[in-house]
Amino acid sequence: MSHAKERNLKQAPITEAVIELQVKTEYDFGSYDGALRAAFLSSFDTVGASEREGHPALIFPAEPKVEAVQVSEIGFAFSKLQPYSSWDDVLNSARRFWGIYRSVVDVETVARLGVRFINRFHLRHDQPLDDYLTVLPSMPDTVAAHEVKDTLSRITIQDSDRAISGRVFYMWIPDDTGTFVIIDTDVSKFGTFDPDEAWKSFQELRDMKNRIFFGSITETAAKEFDK
Repeated sequence: MSHAKERNLKQAPITEAVIELQVKTEYDFGSYDGALRAAFLSSFDTVGASEREGHPALIFPAEPKVEAVQVSEIGFAFSKLQPYSSWDDVLNSARRFWGIYRSVVDVETVARLGVRFINRFHLRHDQPLDDYLTVLPSMPDTVAAHEVKDTLSRITIQDSDRAISGRVFYMWIPDDTGTFVIIDTDVSKFGTFDPDEAWKSFQELRDMKNRIFFGSITETAAKEFDK
């Protein structure tokens, strides 16, 4: 069955959308810790200590909100949890919090841009996987379907013309009533970006993310998410 047409879905099965910028800063994180806490606690109720790639970080969690921010000396990440609204809303919120981060942290350059979308939905037993998905799990003939607890597949994609790479994980988790499907897409672009100009490249990342996601589902699935 052919893949779905790209479009804005009314009920996209997105459980989390992440926008990330990895940066190079002038000073170590300790120089910014107190000021970052004060700056972000005007928008979030709590702050927690975290770690990112071996570097100390602060996380301003989503509860009871649906947005979260993680900041460190090597980067900034914004997360939007359910309910998902639109790409423009996510991008605008990320840029607003990025402005707070930059008002405190001396960002010299941006070294990586990233967009990650996690889609999760459930298909009943009477909804065959191949009616909804173009990418399907596989297993040895010697293994019975009821013996499989979950299936994981990974694909890495490289767009050399735009210097963009994409990685997508597919997970299928059977239960008593059907199968949970997870499509986890992470698209990134490496380089040396001006902190103010970097945002222009996020549309390219979103385009690849959409190409992967809509290429992974059928039009039947898209219609279910567009009601």
